[in-house]
This record gives sequence, C-alpha cells and structure tokens, in this order.
Amino acid sequence: MKPDALLIAGLAIVVLGVLTGQPLMVAPGMLLVAVVTIAGLWTLEAVSTSVDCRVHLASHKARWATEIEGHVAVENAQPLPLPWLDVRAEWPVELPVLKGTMQASHKPGRREFRCLLSLRWFERVSRRFRVRCLDRGEYLFGPVEMVFGDPFGFYEQRKLAGSTERLVVYPRTVAVTWEGVLSRSPFGDRAMQSWVFDDPSYARGAREYLPTDPFSRIDWKATARTSTLHTRFLDAAFCVEVAFVVNVSTAEAVTDGIDRALLERTLVVSASLASACHQAGYRFGVYTNGLVRQSPHPAAVNMGEGPAHLDDCMQVLGRLLPMHGARCETVLDATCGKTSGRARVVLVTGIVTPNLVRAVERQALRGRSVAIVATAPGFLRMTHTAPRAASMFSVSEQEAWNELEHVTIRKARR
Repeated sequence: MKPDALLIAGLAIVVLGVLTGQPLMVAPGMLLVAVVTIAGLWTLEAVSTSVDCRVHLASHKARWATEIEGHVAVENAQPLPLPWLDVRAEWPVELPVLKGTMQASHKPGRREFRCLLSLRWFERVSRRFRVRCLDRGEYLFGPVEMVFGDPFGFYEQRKLAGSTERLVVYPRTVAVTWEGVLSRSPFGDRAMQSWVFDDPSYARGAREYLPTDPFSRIDWKATARTSTLHTRFLDAAFCVEVAFVVNVSTAEAVTDGIDRALLERTLVVSASLASACHQAGYRFGVYTNGLVRQSPHPAAVNMGEGPAHLDDCMQVLGRLLPMHGARCETVLDATCGKTSGRARVVLVTGIVTPNLVRAVERQALRGRSVAIVATAPGFLRMTHTAPRAASMFSVSEQEAWNELEHVTIRKARR
C-alpha cells in the first residue's frame, strides 16, 4: 500500500474512533499516522542536502594500458541513519571496473557502476575501484544517482549528484625508427641542448624552469606572476622544428564515416613521432582537423618543447573525437602559413586524396616541403595520386594499432 493511502487510512481510523467513542481505535490510527509522517520526514531530510555522493579519480590523465584507481565517496551528514542506499554511477562502457558490479544503462555508450550501502548518522563510506585504460579518449564518470528509503519501507526517494570526473587516456606510443631526414638545415638534424648558440632574434617567451637551464636565463617577472620558476628561451640558429599535421579523416567522402582502426593507427604513429621529437630535443607542434569535446574549432598545440608541452600534445591527441571539423588541406595551408620557414611539416594521414595532393603541391610552389607519412597498412608504393613534390613515407608494420610494438617509417617506392 502506498504511504498516502496509509496516511489516509490512519486518519480515518482516528476519526472513526473519536466519533464512536472507542479510544482503543484512536491509538492504532495515531500510531500509523505518526510512523508514516516520520518516514516521510526522514527521507525528505536525506533528499534535501544531507546525503551526497561523488566519484574521485587518482589522476585525470593516464597513459595507454595503465591502471587508474579511484573511489566513490558517500556521505550522510545528518543525525538519522540510512538503512539502505543504492548508488548508481554512470560509467563509460570502454573502461569497466576490474572488480565491482556493472549493469547496463539505457543511455548509449554508458553503463552503471552500482554498490549497495547502509550508512549510520554522520558517516562517510568509500568504495574503491580500478580501471584499466585500453582505449584512447576522453571519458566522463558520473553523474551519480542515489536511491534510498526509510527503515519502514514506506518511501523510496531518488537524488542526482550532478558532479562528474573527467579522464583523458593518451594514445599508445611505441619506439620509432625514421629512415629519412626531418630537417633541411645545413647544420644537421640533431637538436642541440646548448644555450651558447641561441639566436636573440628568435625569442619564444618563457617556459617552466629545468635543472639544465642557466641561472641567468630565469624570467623573474614570469616567476613572480606564476609563483613558479620560469626561464626565457630562445631558438638556436640551427634548431629543428617539426609541425605535425594529423588527418583524422579516413575516407575521401564524409558519408563513408570513420574507420576507427585506421584512425587509432594514425594517432599511434602521431603520438610516437611527437614523443620521439621530445626525446631528441626538437621543437614541435601538433595541428589536426579533428574536434575535441566542447570545442567547435579543430584542435591544435602550437610549437613548443619540454615535458609539459609533450603532455599538452598527448592530451589533444587523446581527446580527439572520431569526426573532423575542417578539411585537412585547409589545416595544412594554415599550418604552413603560421610556422617558420625552418620548420619541417609532416602530414600524418591514413589516406592520400587528390585534394591533399593538390595542397601539398601548392605548398611546394611556395617553397615549403611537406613530408607525407601514410599510416594505412600495406601502403608501400606510391600511387598515381601521390605528389611528386613531396617526400612520401609509409609505415612498414602491418599489425593492428593495439598490437604494434615498433614503428618503422620508410620512404615509399615510386
């Protein structure tokens, strides 16, 4: 029987007992009314502000194939206990918990992490979990729905905790062997870490201080503004810059959709090349025609160096959605226009379309050389659409993106 019906029945018994002059009927009716009223106030107090639940992650970014720990914290900040509480947290289907109860959800691409608890007054309970990150992407944990009731079983209430936690899983990175030249600099292709040959005409700004930086290069204004040591940095006269243009399109026609396997393979190659450039000490940037969540513009990270810059590039590559926000040739033209003439432009793409060929040849007429890295398996020989003005490279390995252990980039045969 519903609580409202019980309340009406209790009132009716009380009225009937008063009218008939039977005190023995009034007492049970008043007891029933009191129990239903207390149960209603009990759950109403819990729903208002006293019960809260949140999902907490140990880190908001993770490398591929690593495990991230977290916990679901439930707090009962009232003097009344909760005999039962069902916690249902929305969960990305790509990252199931290693141990715990998962159930299907009515929302596409989502599941529910559930746990049944019982809380005493002013008690806080946590349920820990671990997820293994085997899929690149940006994932949201939450919101959390709580279902609870009174100890008599009369009322059942629901409360939605709208807070969410975000986790970005980086693309997979592997060792890279490039059988080619990244730069046309007459001074060579090895990036020099020495500051002796810095060119004052190429001032880049300030970055976080590194132990190898000379004390005289500390930017005290930037340090005072950010409360963190910053260093002025200049380009060397012979520094190597690489601009990676990543094409997320996997078909010439938009209506053909996205080949997820080819897209992930392209991102694995791009992330591995960016990591290799960081290890070699190059300045590099990542420019894409893809979109990230909550942004209408194609994602990009301008030229930079250092661990923080590599982390920014990995976050952008990890957050890319399987859709493009602009044509790749448009991004290629914009990248060649904004980077210096010393930068080597590397186009990482799964497909080589006639429009891309014309864009590369157009840049060749302007004096900019573009190296194309074709990531599709089996792309070993140039096709008739390949531009003659560009250096064409391909990935020798034929394995799927999640089975690659090494990437060998070789020049494609004509």
